[in-house]
Amino acid sequence: MSNSHLVVADAPVVLITGTTGFLGASLLSRLVERGDLQLVALARAKQGLTPSQRVLFSLNRFRTQPLIRLPDGV
Repeated sequence: MSNSHLVVADAPVVLITGTTGFLGASLLSRLVERGDLQLVALARAKQGLTPSQRVLFSLNRFRTQPLIRLPDGV
């Protein structure tokens, strides 16, 4: 079984747990702004939302310009 979602680049890889919580989303937001990291956000589906949707919603709480999809590298 292959995992087509995980792409490891030349950049350092950072695993972030709790990305749908307040602190995890704040940390993710700051790390996304750096742009020099490959980020792996650990999340689960809940309340009818996919893990990616939940991470995007949480990330947008800390942005002035909301994103419509997760950035490359996340």
